[in-house]
Amino acid sequence: MEAVKWYKQAAEQGRADAQVRLGGYYATSSCGTLQNDVEAARYFKKAADQGDVGAQCLLGAMFDQGRGVVQSDEEAAKWYKKAADQGVAHAQCRPGSFYATSRGVSQDYVEAAQWYKKAADQGDLTAQYNMGILYTNGCGVERNDVEAVRWYEKAANKGDSRAQYSLGLAFAQGHGVVQNDALAAQWYKKAACQGNPQAQCNLGLCYITGCGVAQDYVEAMQWYKKAADQGNAPAHHNIGFMHKNGHGVAQSDVEAAKWFHLAAEQEDVTEQHGGQKLQEGIIQKLKTETGDSASHHSTSASSVLLLALLILSFFYFSFT
Repeated sequence: MEAVKWYKQAAEQGRADAQVRLGGYYATSSCGTLQNDVEAARYFKKAADQGDVGAQCLLGAMFDQGRGVVQSDEEAAKWYKKAADQGVAHAQCRPGSFYATSRGVSQDYVEAAQWYKKAADQGDLTAQYNMGILYTNGCGVERNDVEAVRWYEKAANKGDSRAQYSLGLAFAQGHGVVQNDALAAQWYKKAACQGNPQAQCNLGLCYITGCGVAQDYVEAMQWYKKAADQGNAPAHHNIGFMHKNGHGVAQSDVEAAKWFHLAAEQEDVTEQHGGQKLQEGIIQKLKTETGDSASHHSTSASSVLLLALLILSFFYFSFT
């Protein structure tokens, strides 16, 4: 508590590093403080107004989530851009997401691509993955499957399951690479083992058809069930067909009907939330990554806030 008292004095004297640290204490209820998002946002704002890049990123995250301030996409975008202009990679990625999904700014894929590229060149996984999406769909850049694969590979080789799944699709379809079922299955499996439901479903299909792997109905069923447990409608459908035809399980019209019904229910829920009725594929993919629904929105912004706090802990907390 004595440390908090000292930082308060320094913060009130205008020291940005003390303001950021104090804001971090209030945001995380650390060093004996009670969590107080209003105070956290107030101190972040003081430091951000002085040009502190970490505080600008944190303040953007606070507006992104509505923590301690009224939620505002416009304010979040403004503060992320201030931090991004100073070269913070994950801050550069956020304006890219905002421009791609028209959050707080007018939709502009060219602007989105420029911001994603800046972050991607610094190694940001989400930015690298989204650059792949932009090139796959020709949004903000000229469509180029080879370039898309190049960006997917960068993120996939660092363990990003979304990029691994996208590489699997590229090898399965021969887009930007020589078609190769074995490599498609390998990338699907890498993503599937990380819990990616689309990859789990596609890996199940590989085992059903024997594409890239030895045909194995039992293995297919295991992967379909993993995807179905996460609400993947195609997996529900495919499990229904396996029961209908007795592949890997005892034939049962009753079980098949149950799974077909579950698939129909899941598709209805997905459509109600806009997941399958979006006019452009790029919107669907990018909104999934950047938080179109309330739950995704909170998770994504929380990740930014956590990452920013971790970075600040290195810059501000390690050298005092």
